[in-house]
Amino acid sequence: MMHKTSIVFSIIASIFLVGLLWCYNTEQPTSHTTVSQAAEIKNQVQTAQVTVTNQASKRPIKVVIKGHVLKAHLYHNAAANQLYSQLPTTLKFQTADSNIKERTSDLKAPLSIKGMSAGENPKPGDIGYWSPQQRIVFYWGNVGYYEGIHVIGHFDTKQAAKIIKAQDGAFNAKVTKQ
Repeated sequence: MMHKTSIVFSIIASIFLVGLLWCYNTEQPTSHTTVSQAAEIKNQVQTAQVTVTNQASKRPIKVVIKGHVLKAHLYHNAAANQLYSQLPTTLKFQTADSNIKERTSDLKAPLSIKGMSAGENPKPGDIGYWSPQQRIVFYWGNVGYYEGIHVIGHFDTKQAAKIIKAQDGAFNAKVTKQ
């Protein structure tokens, strides 16, 4: 008798849960939800999925800036894979406006962004690829979400963002596989 009661309870609980899920999935967005809000939510979900996938496997690299040896890694995505295949290389970073929280280096040719999200919200210490102008970007501050930003790696050295921010004028960064 106890076994039959357990089965009946399990069936009732399953029906209840299916009903709740059906109600939850059929709710319409409120009139306060705008198309731009829906697009931003979609981008955040895609970015989170890409970030989890990218961080699952990392390839170590070394970046040397004016004697500072910075440990970093590149993720496994199209742009990072292509950049990794070009290492070792020396990137020339330009002078930046003090209000811009990044330093950029122009590439001679674009990197592939196949399978990558439309844009991302990089964090301090991230290594990015700015696809509209084929640039490698070292982020030392928060810049927010932009379409065209693709996070391809991250610095492991804790002081990397401070070192990048402290660079006056143009500088070279030697990037090698570790």
